Amino acid sequence: LASLKPARAEEYDVGARFAALRLGAMRNVYASVDFFHMLLSDETITYSTAQNPNVTYFGYGSATYKGVDLSLHATFSRHWNGFANFGYLNSRWNEFQAAVTPSGPQPTGYGLPVPNSPKDTLTAGATYRFRVPTARMTATLWDQYIGARYLFNKNPGLPSTLTNPAYDLVNFSISARTHWFRSMLPGVRATNLALQVLNLTNKEYNSTEYVSSGGYFQTPTGGYVIAKPGAPPLVYASLNRPF
Repeated sequence: LASLKPARAEEYDVGARFAALRLGAMRNVYASVDFFHMLLSDETITYSTAQNPNVTYFGYGSATYKGVDLSLHATFSRHWNGFANFGYLNSRWNEFQAAVTPSGPQPTGYGLPVPNSPKDTLTAGATYRFRVPTARMTATLWDQYIGARYLFNKNPGLPSTLTNPAYDLVNFSISARTHWFRSMLPGVRATNLALQVLNLTNKEYNSTEYVSSGGYFQTPTGGYVIAKPGAPPLVYASLNRPF
């Protein structure tokens, strides 16, 4: 639409990196800390109203994102290493203008949180490496935490202070590098086999949520939450056999 402008981002970042071959009981240590501040202008959010459920409206405004990212990776022994990443985000609308609302006037949302932006995130896990007679094995178990996220409320056409609850997912992967296929297929180099399972514990969660303005399921009014369920356990397998 001619009335919509391309989004513009102005970002500032300052941080520090640390690397060491040895640090106490740890080896191959890598750590980092980053502080960031971003102004995002001409950002848009689409929504509709119960009065015109088939018409798409665009809310627009500018928001400030600021926070910190921390990361750590280290080897603890010949078999074990660990890793962790932590993020904290504070995101607020400096201005948000709704194109149309059920009540008519265009409200402006100063200081309201940016929807679907988790305040805190954390990923942490450990990797174990070992050998079997025919392969070198690598197994990794990690947890992914996603903090509470704010909902967009399509009733007034504005962000809200309602939240989608936090959740965490347990994931697992195992891979093998083997020469076992060389005896059957001459000329084949080392083969890589991998298996990955996401959401190992079948955690039930909603990946996204928003407050409806009505119209779904023939409802004349809004105010209820529509949620998109997260994925159940997902299994991926791969085989890489170079010649």
